[in-house]
Amino acid sequence: DEIPQLSVHELKSLIEAGKKPVLLDVREAHELDICKLAYDLHIPLGDLRFQLEELESFKNNPIVVYCRSGRRSLLAAEFL
Repeated sequence: DEIPQLSVHELKSLIEAGKKPVLLDVREAHELDICKLAYDLHIPLGDLRFQLEELESFKNNPIVVYCRSGRRSLLAAEFL
């Protein structure tokens, strides 16, 4: 199955419509110092398989995974 993707404009529209998904940032901690966005969870991609229990309470919610350029978020979404 293909992983659905959202543009930033589509995400903004969802949030403004009151349909905010869970935001999962899979960047490394040092990247947060460069640019920190509003997220619900921060789990670096390399740690994701060890921290799945942190997602348990969100299992019935849409989750948007993001990173700097999209590669790691795609890998994380495929893993999930």
